[in-house]
Amino acid sequence: MATFAKLENALKQAEELINVGQKQDALQALHDLITSKRYRAWQKTHEKIMFKYIDLCVDMRSGRFAKDSLIQYRIICQQVNVNSLEEVIKHFMDLSTSKAELARTQAQALEEALDFDDLEADKRPEDLILSYVSGEKGKDRSIIRNHLANLNKYRDQRDRPDLTAPESLHFYLDTRFEQLKVATELQLWQEAYRSVEDIYGLTSMVEKMPKSSLIAVYYAKLTEIFWISSSHLYHAYTWFKLFQLQKSFNKNLNQKDLQLIASSVLLAALSVPPYDHLKTCPVCRKACLDKYGEHALHCRELPGFKHRHDFVRDALMDILRRAGISAKKEAPVNFLTDPSEGRSTLRPADVLVFGWEGGKHACVDLTGVSPLAGFRENGFVAGQAVLKGESKKVEKHAKACEDNQHAFVPLAFDTFGSLAPEAVRFLSRVQRVVHSNFSTPQGRGFVFSRLGFSIKKGMVAQFVARLPAILM
Repeated sequence: MATFAKLENALKQAEELINVGQKQDALQALHDLITSKRYRAWQKTHEKIMFKYIDLCVDMRSGRFAKDSLIQYRIICQQVNVNSLEEVIKHFMDLSTSKAELARTQAQALEEALDFDDLEADKRPEDLILSYVSGEKGKDRSIIRNHLANLNKYRDQRDRPDLTAPESLHFYLDTRFEQLKVATELQLWQEAYRSVEDIYGLTSMVEKMPKSSLIAVYYAKLTEIFWISSSHLYHAYTWFKLFQLQKSFNKNLNQKDLQLIASSVLLAALSVPPYDHLKTCPVCRKACLDKYGEHALHCRELPGFKHRHDFVRDALMDILRRAGISAKKEAPVNFLTDPSEGRSTLRPADVLVFGWEGGKHACVDLTGVSPLAGFRENGFVAGQAVLKGESKKVEKHAKACEDNQHAFVPLAFDTFGSLAPEAVRFLSRVQRVVHSNFSTPQGRGFVFSRLGFSIKKGMVAQFVARLPAILM
């Protein structure tokens, strides 16, 4: 690196190199001077050198050199004349803006002149601009963030802004909130999250919360960021915080808007998947634990799989007892079999109702199914699964009951609470018996509500028993 007795000599040498077309050498010479510890005592000539250096950086599109020079120049002038740094930055911004406008004008003129696509161009100008602001070169946007970090690092300096002053905090927060808004509009989610971290850091530093209107923007943008990142739990919690804030501080919020936000909170909470669908079942080691918990409710190898079935059976027995209908659960009838297993395998009736139909006893067989069974292959049809479950039970046991002078009642239900037609007919008759014995308004919907509650209770018992420990 060349040494100069006077700074003016370095500026003169750089101009001579520019005049003979050696801009790179001129840029390097000025860069070595600015970064050298030999010339750290600020002089007015430093400002002229920085102006010339910035002109070269913009002309040669050397962003890294410009960034390094601004950092070094801040060190040189911050103790003596910090206004000089402001002038240099303004010059940099004005020059960059004019160059960008010129490039945009030239691009538009070229686009109007050409009426065909550039087949040799790999990317559109828009793609190049977006890759510049969202890729590795996006690190240049960290200048503002580093400035705040340096303010905390050099707290004892004389010209350090006072962040506890309302005006200073207002300017800093406005800058961060504007960054957050623009980043989310451009879908630069990583930069948006960094802006959120900056806002949180500023509020923590001064121990003073911004205005409620700004905090509302903060939470609203966070809901977008967490949704894009598939962080459903944080997304739901952010919606809840936004609801609390709007309800407490937004006096102009009408009831309809408040209900809309409350609905968003509910939907966000319901969107939180309790299971990681990429993991296999810890018991059967086969299927994945789908994020909606269907496998957890229907895996036949899980301990206690029949809990839901037993809840409903016991509830049905209690209903029949209250109605004065004679019945017995798990009654051995010695003729109910699975045709695929043969006559050697006998099973009891879930509930045996005595003298139910024309003096015949009725074998009530309960079966619970998933309404989403076969969903991927055939699409979802409401009530299809429960109808199929009822049909299978009839095929298995109806003829055997008829041959042995018994009636057969399949009581099929699904995890959504739907009932098959035969189940509805059976329970409606039981409901009429209950109503005739207990002629009170409370007894009119007793049978269906009690059974529906039992279905949900059994489902929740199995569901909660298999939740990951982190959610318990």
